[in-house]
Amino acid sequence: MKKLFVLLFVFPLLFSCGDDSPKNENNLSVEIREFDDPLFCQCMQYETDLLNAVIDGPHDAMKNESDFEAKNIELDKRCESFERKIEKRAKKEEEKGEVYLNKMIQSFEKRQKECACYDELIEARNRQKKAIENDLKEKSKEIQELNDLDGINFRLNISNKRASPAGRISFIADYKIQLTDGSSIIAFFEDAGEGYISNEKDFVSILTDAGSERTYKHIEDRNGIVRVSLNFFFDGMENEIWRKTYKKNNMNDWIQISCEGDCEY
Repeated sequence: MKKLFVLLFVFPLLFSCGDDSPKNENNLSVEIREFDDPLFCQCMQYETDLLNAVIDGPHDAMKNESDFEAKNIELDKRCESFERKIEKRAKKEEEKGEVYLNKMIQSFEKRQKECACYDELIEARNRQKKAIENDLKEKSKEIQELNDLDGINFRLNISNKRASPAGRISFIADYKIQLTDGSSIIAFFEDAGEGYISNEKDFVSILTDAGSERTYKHIEDRNGIVRVSLNFFFDGMENEIWRKTYKKNNMNDWIQISCEGDCEY
């Protein structure tokens, strides 16, 4: 389920500029029959229960969410269908002008507060936000501890951490993946998703919100040559995107000597 009632925060982003709609908003009446549907409060309660199950469940967030949705599959489908109806209505009001959309938002907020679970939903959302913040801090600490090693290793530099829109992964961050030899940088790669690094620092995994995974792996041979491969995993299939080879030149600087595959990726 795509969390119907997050639309409360999405609607303002739909506002258009240079609008020619009526300016006397107080005299404007917009009837939103969809908000009178009993599913409005039922789906609001469903989202509340889902958030609490994700936070308090016995497994990780993704497993808790999938288990809860599997147990409530019919209601989940009904709420997704109801969400699409409201999204379509929002687009119609947007096409008529900003004032009409603003009136719909006001009706939406008013209807939310009329549902018995409103306060419980707000509390569940705040708990989710806090849980995500704590998880981000813990992940950042773990990665920093793994980065404090010497030798030829991967290092993860993290920036722009944020929550996962689809909820498939714990968080999304931008990464600069550095391949280092002590304090020297052999190469670096940029990626985004939820990143993990092996204890040996020879393997990096980037999980994405689309359900795929990209992995970086390096191997050093006895001749001092380092090979790095990037592989892509999705729906049980694995493909190697590229394989790059590095060695030191006569000035003792690392250089790339070859690349096989999609080297522009």
